[in-house]
Amino acid sequence: MAEREAKRQKTEKDDDEGHKASQKDYDSYDLILRMSMQGMSTESIATVWKMEPAEVVQILEQAEAFNTKDSEGGQSQDNSQGLALLVKRLLTDPPELCCPISHALMEDPVVANDGFTYERSCVEECLKVRAKSPMTGAAIENLVLYDNKKVKSETVSFKESVVAEILCVAPQLPHHLASKVLPRAVEFVRAQLPDSTARRKLLTLLLLRVKLPGVDRDAIIQEIVSLMVEVQDDGQVLEFLRATDESELQMLLPNLKEDMIIVLYNAVKEADAKGKLLITKELACRLASRLGDDVRLNKLWDVLQLTDRYEHGDWTKASAVLLAAFIGRLNAYLPDLDFCLLNDARAYLDDQDVAAAFAKRFFNYDLGISTAVQWPPKQAARIFVDLARRLEPCEGREKQKLQLLVRAHSINASDVLMREALAHQLHSSMLHLKPASDDCGIDVEGLFLKLFLEDDMEIPADVLPNLTLQPVHLKQLSAEELMSLARQLGMPERCADGARVAVAAAGLFAMDGLEDACHNAFLDAFRLDPSNCDASRGLAQAVVTLKGKCKELAGSLQQVAADTLDLKGAVRELTNKCYAPEGKCQAFTGMSFVWDLTVYDFSNFAKDQRQMSDKFQIYPGINAWISLYPKGDSLSSPGEAALYAFVESPVHLKVRFQCRTVNRMLDHDFATTLTAKGNTTGRGYWNFIEASQLDGASIRIDILSVRLPAASLRIVAPGFNDMG
Repeated sequence: MAEREAKRQKTEKDDDEGHKASQKDYDSYDLILRMSMQGMSTESIATVWKMEPAEVVQILEQAEAFNTKDSEGGQSQDNSQGLALLVKRLLTDPPELCCPISHALMEDPVVANDGFTYERSCVEECLKVRAKSPMTGAAIENLVLYDNKKVKSETVSFKESVVAEILCVAPQLPHHLASKVLPRAVEFVRAQLPDSTARRKLLTLLLLRVKLPGVDRDAIIQEIVSLMVEVQDDGQVLEFLRATDESELQMLLPNLKEDMIIVLYNAVKEADAKGKLLITKELACRLASRLGDDVRLNKLWDVLQLTDRYEHGDWTKASAVLLAAFIGRLNAYLPDLDFCLLNDARAYLDDQDVAAAFAKRFFNYDLGISTAVQWPPKQAARIFVDLARRLEPCEGREKQKLQLLVRAHSINASDVLMREALAHQLHSSMLHLKPASDDCGIDVEGLFLKLFLEDDMEIPADVLPNLTLQPVHLKQLSAEELMSLARQLGMPERCADGARVAVAAAGLFAMDGLEDACHNAFLDAFRLDPSNCDASRGLAQAVVTLKGKCKELAGSLQQVAADTLDLKGAVRELTNKCYAPEGKCQAFTGMSFVWDLTVYDFSNFAKDQRQMSDKFQIYPGINAWISLYPKGDSLSSPGEAALYAFVESPVHLKVRFQCRTVNRMLDHDFATTLTAKGNTTGRGYWNFIEASQLDGASIRIDILSVRLPAASLRIVAPGFNDMG
């Protein structure tokens, strides 16, 4: 009985304490509710009570619950409004800020002559109808309107406070109440665009609206994405993605511009966000559609590589097919890439159709693989080289490594790194494998010889004894490569093989018509192995051929000697014609010319326009002429005429020009100023005489001396002292 009584007393005590706590909560909630009813903002209430605005909204909601219970108990409550009262306050405009005509908030408040403040457009319409006060009906004589800056400022402040409070409380409001206040805040903020702060507020409001039922989500989402491009706020982007279903995002992405896709991608690329793969895939497809620009190509590569860190499978294959197709343009460092990626790339390089099909499926575009002129691309040889490099040197891997390097060689035989790696691997194979068995499907010895001899490398001494030198191997080599091999086989134990190789080279030289090289090859073969029948026969035939050539050369020399005698006679005859019995040059008898300029009208000549004289003979078979530029050429001073002498052959000429008071002598060896084609060029004076003195003038030309090319004698005019 005592225990039962103690339990009853404890229960009564707990109920009493609970009732007191409930009464205390009720008093607090009622006070907060009254503060809200008096128009105090949610944020101000939170500051007074030292709590978060969200807690104030929650208390207002709970206060409504208390009021509902009290009302059911028969108590009359005037303050049973709660959140509904808060929403009503946010939707109500202060009367003092409203136009008495339209009863709406004034955007452009003005004071009329009657002392009342109106919206400008409203009062202007009223005054157009009649010049009376809309408020008192009294006549208004002065129709001038004055800005009411105080009301304008108060209106702006009111809107800002309403927007701030809606942004604060809307996330905690029930949907039916949030759908009432958010459109009002959106309306207020839109009026402030394109202000950057207004953009951010509008984006936040739209992110709240898109979560509400019964709204046009497609239109709101489109506007949200457009604003995100302008605002560049990753946090708001992630909030948008949390509020958007993947199905909606999948339908939205194809309709967005590429810059919007990039904004979404930049926000999610390092975050664990919903829709991340959808956005990344959309961006990858957009970039892949236009890869003519290396910047876009490497951007796509970076996107794939970043995604491949946490998503493998198709993303690794996408990187591989891009690498296979564009390795020459990508900023990709192969040693840093994953082995699986390189192996996938190798598979795509081995099958062009498979590569094109995967690219089409993943990127919605085959990356141009199906129409590629060369597949695999030449630069792709490096992928096979890198794969071979990664294989550990152990039994069973050597053949695989060799196959990879041989495949690289078939793609790009000129790649230097590949040739070095292949040469090293072939050297190893020649020492440790049995080339004759050909058990790896590769002609090891043939490829070894071709590679080493093409690169002018010495055959390693440890390999020379292992060479089988089968005809199938030798047929792959050129004549020069065969000769190089023959000389390296000069060791006593392989001289016979060297001779056989040299004979094969001689045959190739003969087919190409290189007779001297053929003879030398037979001679080298005979030196290596005098017992080689083919070398002996070839050398004998070479001796016979050379003997015949010697006879032909002897006959040719005799003909040259006869031709030389004839030429000497011709020279003597020409010399006799040039000189008189007294030893004077006939060509110079009276060797002066006068060029009469009165037959020309130089008044219409322009600068760089020339007049040529008739040709005159300065030596038997050698003509000369004069070019006159009456208004000067490009080098002449203003008002000066230019004059140049030209000759047909590169002789050394001394000539005197006289015109009025001008007396000039030209001494020039024309052999020293020939053109690249061996033609002579003119020499003279770009400031020969004043252009005004040419009217009615003549130019006297005196040939003073001529020396033929390579001659030691000069032909001098009578009376001219040319001893200098």
